[in-house]
Amino acid sequence: MKYLLIALAIFFSSECYSQINERSRENHTHHGHHDDDDDDDDGCLPIILIDFKAIAIYNAIKITWSTASETNNDYFTLFRSPNGFEYWEIVGKISGAGNSNTLTTYSYVDINPSNGINYYVLNQTDYDGTRVQYGPIAIQFVRPLEYSIWHYYNFLGQEIK
Repeated sequence: MKYLLIALAIFFSSECYSQINERSRENHTHHGHHDDDDDDDDGCLPIILIDFKAIAIYNAIKITWSTASETNNDYFTLFRSPNGFEYWEIVGKISGAGNSNTLTTYSYVDINPSNGINYYVLNQTDYDGTRVQYGPIAIQFVRPLEYSIWHYYNFLGQEIK
């Protein structure tokens, strides 16, 4: 099923790519902006996101996402919030693949998650600065207890093991 989704995503992405190329040849000039359309929306997404998920690993949270295709993708910015509504902070910035029609997988490890629920959103930014947001996703995180080794001594000063 996953391969069928990837194949469909690549098919529709290549259709969008050919529409953009045909449109740029027919309706745009290089010396000044000329466009027969009233808008610049080609109906194509800059990326086709297959999945966006998070998993708790020992002392951190690993966030992964995959794309079936990318068009002019400069970078991704990952944000975290403790409540999903406000206080969004940048966790990381990851370079995109630019232009791709193959499955591309990304990951980022958040080494400073908060105890409790952590919310993440993914922003994708094109070369021209256009942004698209994906998410939020939420994950429950419980920081493991830190263990320390104690040395115990008896009244004679001998270590007890």
